[in-house]
Amino acid sequence: MKRMFNQLRETFDFDDDSDSLTWEENEDTLLLWEDFTNCNPSIDLQGEQEENLGNLIHETESFFKTRDKEYQETIGQIELELATAKSDMNRHLHEYMEMCSMKRGLDV
Repeated sequence: MKRMFNQLRETFDFDDDSDSLTWEENEDTLLLWEDFTNCNPSIDLQGEQEENLGNLIHETESFFKTRDKEYQETIGQIELELATAKSDMNRHLHEYMEMCSMKRGLDV
């Protein structure tokens, strides 16, 4: 535990007045709360982050709504083309059947 504390002290250049600090021992770690002042973001940063996240969520929802609308339009166009192709195929089938009928009549 002392080795970890010394390693943290060397890494983060802590002050040596650790007697006055509040600490909590958790298994093999020694947490010195006052030494980690930069770890707690200020309320302004949290509000800004929340606002940024809110904007990002709004932009993402807007993007997906736009994309969904485009997909629905594309699906509508494909369905229309499919219906047209089906109608054309049905017409061609009837024309072919008529031609086969005429051919049989001519063969006889």
